[in-house]
Amino acid sequence: MDRKNEIAMLLEKLEQYAEQGTPREAYAMASRVQAIAKQHAAKKCGDKEQYLTWTIANDAYQMILEENLTAKEALIEAACKHEQEVEAVLAEKSNDSIKMNKTIIRTNEKHPVQKDMQKRRKFNGQGMRNTKNVWQMLNLLSYFREAYKEALDLERVKSDLQEVKTDLQLAKEEIKHLQDATGITPMSEREKAAILKAKGFKRIDVAKAIGVDRSTVSRWWNNL
Repeated sequence: MDRKNEIAMLLEKLEQYAEQGTPREAYAMASRVQAIAKQHAAKKCGDKEQYLTWTIANDAYQMILEENLTAKEALIEAACKHEQEVEAVLAEKSNDSIKMNKTIIRTNEKHPVQKDMQKRRKFNGQGMRNTKNVWQMLNLLSYFREAYKEALDLERVKSDLQEVKTDLQLAKEEIKHLQDATGITPMSEREKAAILKAKGFKRIDVAKAIGVDRSTVSRWWNNL
């Protein structure tokens, strides 16, 4: 079925929806008719990329890389940026566009995010090139980008944990240095128990306070 006949059929359905269907169904059908009409006009003018232009698709691709958007979010952002009708762009997201996909992927080979994704093995270039349309390509890119974000988050957590371990080790070394310089040694549990006994604490309270078993405190008690 050629575009003209398809538009005529959709216009007929649109009239039916307007009379019998819901406003939402009528709006969706109207958007579809408008998208096909614009593509038909674009074809007559020799626009090979039709209504979903290479520029919109490429901008959506870069938005996913830079902002970690979903495929749909990126297409909507890109369409709005170029003042194109969002519904029309989304309606054509599944057009067969292998050539467009490959040129977009190749154009972004030096994008720092894509390069880092490849370096960390979070980007399957061959799988991207094998996608049949813009929607598949952007969805796959969005999946890779989310996996890349999770990998970066994990690296950040590991780095923070290592910093904590390093800070703790430095603190221990500083304490040891101060003890050596002042001659002050850490108080033993038995010394702490003797101080608490002198203050009138019972055995069970002493044991809880210094973190040892009650039997241990009882063994010390007469010699504290």
